[in-house]
Amino acid sequence: DFIQIEKLIFNRINSKYLDKILKYLIHLPKLHTLILSPIDYILNSTIIFTQMFRLKKLKYCKLTYRVKDNKNVLLIDFDQYEQSSIEYLIINSPSRYESFQK
Repeated sequence: DFIQIEKLIFNRINSKYLDKILKYLIHLPKLHTLILSPIDYILNSTIIFTQMFRLKKLKYCKLTYRVKDNKNVLLIDFDQYEQSSIEYLIINSPSRYESFQK
């Protein structure tokens, strides 16, 4: 049983599995550290953020991903997420400046 897992690192994972994996992580009540680094392009980063902010114990999260076209990077609306336990959020990816202006 994996419910005792506190730290997970997915390095060079195929992005097509991310949504399923992230949905399952809510069943890991002690998970406090998550590092994601897909091997391929991410089409919609909103899916990652939506699932990530649902994790109640998460304190540290590092995301490194690529997008196919930097001109079409989606705006991340951080206001849509309620309070989060995340204390350290590192995003090593193209992001729109407007996402952080509020």
